[in-house]
Amino acid sequence: MNTRNILILASMAIAITACKKDEEAPAPTPSTPAPGTVNMAFNLYVGNNVLDLNSLYQDGAGHAIRFSKAKFYVSNVHLTDHDDNVLGHYEDTYILVDATNTSNTFTLGDLSPAEVHGAEITLGLAPEVNTSDPLVAEAPLNDPDMMWAWSTSAGRMFLKLEGRVDGNADGDVDDAEDFDFMYHCLNLNNDLLREIHVHVHADVTAGATAVLNSKVDLGVVVSGLDLLTNPEAMDGGAQCVVAMDSLATSFSEL
Repeated sequence: MNTRNILILASMAIAITACKKDEEAPAPTPSTPAPGTVNMAFNLYVGNNVLDLNSLYQDGAGHAIRFSKAKFYVSNVHLTDHDDNVLGHYEDTYILVDATNTSNTFTLGDLSPAEVHGAEITLGLAPEVNTSDPLVAEAPLNDPDMMWAWSTSAGRMFLKLEGRVDGNADGDVDDAEDFDFMYHCLNLNNDLLREIHVHVHADVTAGATAVLNSKVDLGVVVSGLDLLTNPEAMDGGAQCVVAMDSLATSFSEL
């Protein structure tokens, strides 16, 4: 075999080997985009106005009222896309919305870049969480104001409303004839739990924080209540059922 043929064969062998190496080379691993952080804000309103604990409002029967407390638990949060596909699960995140807070914005956690169109949430706490030991629970499940002072094992209140109601129809709530109202709604089964879908929107981008803004209208929460006739409601009674039903319809996107 002459030198020219040897060189041709050698070149062909090198080319074949190179092609084989190219074919066997593993495909590059696609990079995972960095997640963003998702916060959810619960903005408390009465109608079109931000809730003011010093202002007078009306209950469902038209009586003047003033809130001193408005608190409720949120749990089992799932974020969804435009087609209601679940984007993120936050079952272990527990939120206590409190009208006395300077802010009711809470961190849910990380989420891969996506366009969020909704949140599925539970108002209240599942029985296994509600009956957990408050002495070892982390915030906000350890808030003593959401438990019975005489029995921490009785569970946590899902919704707590307190304030004053006009008792003499003079339009204020500071007279001796006026009354305190208090709604302490809880139970140890699922009767008062309300699962709702809230329309909220935010674009989650890598490394950034997105805020899902919801509006909670406390005017809607008391729209079915006559706080003069029924100034007190405890546990899972009929008035608490009405209050929880109304709370479930009080959410909208801000």
